[in-house]
Amino acid sequence: MDSRRFWSGQLGKRGYGGWLMTVVMLLFVAICGLNASTPRVKTKFGVVEGVWARSANGRIFAEYLGIPYAEPPIGDLRFRSPQPWNHTWKGIYNATKDSSKCIQPISKERIVGSEDCLYLNVYVPVIPDKEKGSNKLPVIVFVHGGKYIIGASHSQEFPPDYMLNRDVILVSMNYRLNVMGFFTTANKVSPGNYGLKDILMSLHWVHDNIESFHGDSNSVTLWGHSAGAGAVHAMAFTKKTEGLFHRYILQSGSIFATWAVNSRYWMRQVSLEVARLVGCLPRGTKNSTKIVLETEENHSRDHYVETETTCPSRTYERYYDEHDDEEILRCMKSVDKTTIVRTVKHFDVWQQNPCCPFGPVVEEESADAVITRPPLVTLRKRLFRDIPLIVGVTRDEGFMKTVGLLDSEKELIDNIDVYLPVLLDSYQLISNMSAFLGAVEEFYFESNLTGRLMQNITEATGDAVIIWPTYQVLRRQLGMMNSSVYFYVFMYEGTFSFTFHTLPRRYFGISHGDDLNYLMPMLNREFGDETFHNTETDIAMINIMTKLWANFATTGVPKATGVIAWPEYKIAHKFLRIGVDKRPEVVLDNQFLPDRMRFWEEVTNNFTVNEADFTDEQPPEESPPENHSNINMGNLLSGSLISLLLLCTIYLF
Repeated sequence: MDSRRFWSGQLGKRGYGGWLMTVVMLLFVAICGLNASTPRVKTKFGVVEGVWARSANGRIFAEYLGIPYAEPPIGDLRFRSPQPWNHTWKGIYNATKDSSKCIQPISKERIVGSEDCLYLNVYVPVIPDKEKGSNKLPVIVFVHGGKYIIGASHSQEFPPDYMLNRDVILVSMNYRLNVMGFFTTANKVSPGNYGLKDILMSLHWVHDNIESFHGDSNSVTLWGHSAGAGAVHAMAFTKKTEGLFHRYILQSGSIFATWAVNSRYWMRQVSLEVARLVGCLPRGTKNSTKIVLETEENHSRDHYVETETTCPSRTYERYYDEHDDEEILRCMKSVDKTTIVRTVKHFDVWQQNPCCPFGPVVEEESADAVITRPPLVTLRKRLFRDIPLIVGVTRDEGFMKTVGLLDSEKELIDNIDVYLPVLLDSYQLISNMSAFLGAVEEFYFESNLTGRLMQNITEATGDAVIIWPTYQVLRRQLGMMNSSVYFYVFMYEGTFSFTFHTLPRRYFGISHGDDLNYLMPMLNREFGDETFHNTETDIAMINIMTKLWANFATTGVPKATGVIAWPEYKIAHKFLRIGVDKRPEVVLDNQFLPDRMRFWEEVTNNFTVNEADFTDEQPPEESPPENHSNINMGNLLSGSLISLLLLCTIYLF
């Protein structure tokens, strides 16, 4: 039983006073002029019925769960752009339970979710009639992360308990993931980016319907974390979202990360490999189980590590034309969804790396296309949305990728030249791998791999895959903007950390995703009950974070009572350090990792990186192999055309 839903008699679980608090809440609802049994709203589709719930501080709000915003992407709508929901219903729509997740792999053996998953949740705080007046509430739309492979908007995974302490409406949506969301033939047959198009469709739904929930369609803030931040940034890099949102927040992710946008050529290879695995290539085979990693053009056996996995062969390109693609797509639409999604795990090489084999792609121009240019081209042409922005990172972003490697430290040291590029996903970027690895090892390890290996490799991966790409928002995009940009680094050592999920409760650092827990109580479930385990300092940090985010959504200026004024970054490069060790303090700084950021600047300038040409399919010259086993990963990944300036990818939360 969800303890936030107080009509069930379970009120005491989070310590709000049992039956007495229930009576108080009933009276409050009555005073506010609301139906005391269930919340209902009338939309253009019909009446929607939700459920009353309460926030962390006991405030009443209505939650409407599992509202459809698009037609189910099943049957012929699989691998197509979403179609808007246009059905009305008679009677009352039951919006009291979360919808199914979009189908996704939880493990190699376990697949969960459904293709029928394009639903959203709306959380609306109760405002007394005398305070409400004619004022509409600002709206925050949240986009979850998960490597574009896993995740959902479920009320239990991303609870609204903290944000609904504030006077904002919160919306969260499911969007298609992994193969189902990003399969592409890289042409008009199946252009891809269905997951991003789902997000865009949900924004249209918010624009058209949120006023039924007393929301302001002219005051919408789009907020994303990790891969969700990459998706949000992509929404800001297309003019098709004009008028749909007015501010945005990027937590630990940006479109400038290499996992955020792929070339058509690369995503075509990945998709054709999936088609081969499920038997949908006209002349394919299903027996590939191994790839070979190599670190140099030198083909010596000493440079190889064999792994049980499957990756795409770059030789597909020249042997399948659009006629074949139509046949492939027809076949893919007929294959069982579980069979398709199970192929995701074939792309793991080592310790769930490299990451994000499926994701956004640069499309051909079309009416439905979302990303039609590489991000740097869009930036250079100033075709992005110039609207207020918060962007930030945590202190130890790389821990989400490295904390699980502690048991593999000896293996990592023994094979550092092979595994480091896999961790950094840099095969497709660097032509002189030995020199690149030498520079990384010299800077981060000082030639001593057995010293602070995990701390140093955490810094290296975190800098490369999250922090440096995020810094590009400040370094490159800011100078082309008139709107305000606010930057933060989260440094609070609170009760909760994602590192606790991998290991016994031992503190390792402020991981990727730790800041999100002070906006949504994601990690409380690690204690195995429904009780908040926040300390007084945790509660203080929750108040700081939610006030900053809510005020930004309301006015475009992030501020909170008792917190130092947050200046725009362009004013002397000042930013907030949110948290000082275990203290919920906020301080100003103007020096952001100068040595480490300078190193990555030099790396980008000094090493030969494949020039970005995201629209070139570049068919290879060699003939296709008769047997697809032992695919050469070094050659394969060199075919992925990535941005000149950005260097690595991430195991995203």
